[in-house]
Amino acid sequence: MAEIIGVITSVEDDNYQGKDFKVVTLGTGQVLKVKYGRDGVLKAKWGLLKEGIAIKFTMMDYTKPDGIKIPFVSDIATVEGEIPEHQPVSHETEPVPSLVQEAVKLGAKVIGHSDVKNRAVSISYAKDLAAAGKIELKDMRAYADKFLEYIEG
Repeated sequence: MAEIIGVITSVEDDNYQGKDFKVVTLGTGQVLKVKYGRDGVLKAKWGLLKEGIAIKFTMMDYTKPDGIKIPFVSDIATVEGEIPEHQPVSHETEPVPSLVQEAVKLGAKVIGHSDVKNRAVSISYAKDLAAAGKIELKDMRAYADKFLEYIEG
């Protein structure tokens, strides 16, 4: 049994095959699905799921017949030190996950959203050229790098 503690940045209603559940996004960017729960135990606690509130999610694993484990939320509870509702939640100052911090210490470069978008666009251009038969598959990376240089000016 593991626990995840985080500040909620968004809560959305969703359903799958007629079963309602909540999609909760934490300040770290982690997304959890809070389902109905056995005998509606979790549904009774959905009122706790509000933006800006610090919540502890108790996680368990469901083991499928083939041995694959699927984590799920088995319980939720507020934690001490919750943020008052009248304070806005800043989506721009989300904490950096510890794995990213460790990677930066080891010399990794943290790229921003626009860098990721630019990289995706350049790869898409190269893929389109390869699909059209204009370039060889083996040359896609080189063309993507050239497109990225052009995009970033």
